[in-house]
Amino acid sequence: QIKDIVSILNEQRSTKGNESHGRQSGSLAWKLSREERDQQVFDKYLCNEIQEIKKNGWIDRAYSCSNIQRKIEKDWKMVYLCREHLQTNRILSWTIQLKPEKEKFYQFHQITIQCTSKAFDQYTQIICQLQIDDKQIIHLS
Repeated sequence: QIKDIVSILNEQRSTKGNESHGRQSGSLAWKLSREERDQQVFDKYLCNEIQEIKKNGWIDRAYSCSNIQRKIEKDWKMVYLCREHLQTNRILSWTIQLKPEKEKFYQFHQITIQCTSKAFDQYTQIICQLQIDDKQIIHLS
């Protein structure tokens, strides 16, 4: 009995193959009634008041991205970015390019950057940084 208790306490938890691919249970009719299937999401962006629709959504606006995917949880009413299955290191960065010929027109009185994040285990580390040109990196979190 002691061996059983010790083995339960020391059990290593790993993600099973079917745990990272979304809902597996429920009939197709049930999933459709909860809007969990065949839902296309279109990301719209404005640039100089002109609407653009990108076929690949948020990732089209990323400067670099590796091992990250977008998850839509209709039943929890959440959309979030998370790691791809079995990947440990993830990187996502955006860049804002301003046209040099219009530099004299740019005036920034205040820039607000929000980096909201949530880690669900003790091993995950989320780092938010800002770098302007080739200058020093500023840690935001």
